[in-house]
Amino acid sequence: MMREQTKRVFRIVIVAGYFYLALPMILFCLGWCKWYIGIPVAVIVAGGMALCIKEHWDRPLKLELMFRKQDAWKVVGIVVLIMMWVALSGVGGLMWQNSDHWWRNEIYELLVTEKWPVTATFTSDTGTDGRGMVYYIGFWLPAAAIGKFFGIAAGYVAQYVWAVFGICVFYALICLWRKKVMVWPLFVIVFFSGLDVVGALISQSWEIHIFSDLHMEAWAEHFQYSSMTTQLFWVFNQAIPVWLACALLFFCEKPKNMIYLWSLVMLTSTFPFVGMLPFVIYYMISRVHWRNDYTKAAQIMRDCWKHWASLQNMLAGFAILLISGLYFMSNDALLGSVSFLKNNALGILLVLAAIILLIGVMLGLFWCVAAIALHWPKVLKYSVCMCGIVFVVMRIGHLAYCDWQTPLFWWLNLTVFYVLEAGVYLICLYPVLKRNKLFWMTSILLYIIPLIIIGSSCDFCMRASIPALLRVMFWCIQVIDQKWGQIRTYLLVGLLVIGAVTPLHEIKRSYSNTRVQYENYVVEPERIYFGGNFSGSTDTLFWKYVAK
Repeated sequence: MMREQTKRVFRIVIVAGYFYLALPMILFCLGWCKWYIGIPVAVIVAGGMALCIKEHWDRPLKLELMFRKQDAWKVVGIVVLIMMWVALSGVGGLMWQNSDHWWRNEIYELLVTEKWPVTATFTSDTGTDGRGMVYYIGFWLPAAAIGKFFGIAAGYVAQYVWAVFGICVFYALICLWRKKVMVWPLFVIVFFSGLDVVGALISQSWEIHIFSDLHMEAWAEHFQYSSMTTQLFWVFNQAIPVWLACALLFFCEKPKNMIYLWSLVMLTSTFPFVGMLPFVIYYMISRVHWRNDYTKAAQIMRDCWKHWASLQNMLAGFAILLISGLYFMSNDALLGSVSFLKNNALGILLVLAAIILLIGVMLGLFWCVAAIALHWPKVLKYSVCMCGIVFVVMRIGHLAYCDWQTPLFWWLNLTVFYVLEAGVYLICLYPVLKRNKLFWMTSILLYIIPLIIIGSSCDFCMRASIPALLRVMFWCIQVIDQKWGQIRTYLLVGLLVIGAVTPLHEIKRSYSNTRVQYENYVVEPERIYFGGNFSGSTDTLFWKYVAK
């Protein structure tokens, strides 16, 4: 009886997770694409979702949940805490919102009030200019659909409910992973952050007040990783879907579903979609039971086909990547960087081929790097510590920041940023995970990601790092759960408490601004239609041949 109940809970969570991730893509196909393209692709996406769920339906359970009657109150408490957390973030306009919401509010209202796909024509002295909304809009589509029927106010409430629902499913996967209903991991999630307060003190950027309104994560200037609370309070539309997708990937996903699962994130969380790719590759390799008697390349190819090839991966995953890729390739910010894509079918095919090649290269690269790194952990650890000491001496010595704008300083700045944002946790986790290749791959990724700069700010660094930071946070939860009573675990908890200063700043700012009279703002529509990050010309392949 207990096993049947466990199976039922597991199935409900899996169905809810895939429904949450697939529904925005289905709505996009039906609402934004020509009927003879959108309907078949929507059917393929829905079919892929059904096949993914079927893969889990009768599988031997690895994720179990011992649910007792007294756990019902824990579930109620968890849901209430999640509802409070989401309300404080400003999602749905229930409380004060950070400035990034002003743009997101206008995007959402345009999705409600304008016909899909959202386009506009502007007249100037040089003629007419057609503009279309091109942004990672997936999160808003279910709430916007409700808003179209019941009004913007109802749509804002639906936006809040959709966010709460996504986080509840995400947390349910964590409870399944730990095999019990627990409340304390929710506090780890809410307050998980790097040691930004230490970085701010070292950098002497500002005077620190624990309960000030500062956005502390900007202390490193060139680099920035975001706490879980910061992600929710500033970029909820990107964060929540990728949290859920990563939980599915890390805890229970099969290789036959992984490309499909990964592709669903592209429309909702474009930068995290890139950061998720190495983990997809790692798990596609590590979760296959490879034979030890390979003698011919053909044998390897047959096993790869057996474990990776599926309709949901090859047909549904490819269809989603193609439609989403064509859509984003009409974005002005992207075209500004790679202008040869505009109206260039060959260019787009080359990009798709490059993505496939990149996947193949990374399959080998990350395994090689992880294997090599496993043999020099002490060298890496001592090098990082020495760089940190040198940097601290420079900063305490009141050396002017502008005097050290050199490659050496830039590298030292990156290293100290890495140590404070991730390295301190990785060192605590090292004794438990030192033989885990994924641990080394994650450690290397978190050092490499800040080196990639797209645009004029550190957006890629902040968002592409989300999957790797989630992996570190899950390891922290695992070690606290399994190794409680050890000195290293107490040290880990102490570091988490210090890091909690950052989300406390975010929560305090939202609460204190809500207490006074406030207004949730929206920007002018023209700032969306002519903002390079949010739009693009309708004179591109997607708008000509795919969009309605």
